Amino acid sequence: MTELETELKSHLIKALNVEDIEAEKITEKTLLFKELKLDSIDAIEIETVVAKYYGIKIQTAERNATTMSSIGALAAFIEQYRNRDIEIVSKLYKAV
Repeated sequence: MTELETELKSHLIKALNVEDIEAEKITEKTLLFKELKLDSIDAIEIETVVAKYYGIKIQTAERNATTMSSIGALAAFIEQYRNRDIEIVSKLYKAV
């Protein structure tokens, strides 16, 4: 796993309350929604993690199986768009 994938995995484990799953068993290829049995509420939590830690507000067209299929896919998305929406996201989380 890359450093980003490891960091992302850590954030997601905390945000999704899946601490009961052994972190070592979650790899960059683990299918988030199939193997971890995540649902639409979890998808919102994933979006929150991506916004809060990586400055990206996931757009409607980007909410798909490709972007959010695995840690690796999500990390690739983050690498491509990191801090794209930092101004919007920082205002959003500053208000909270």
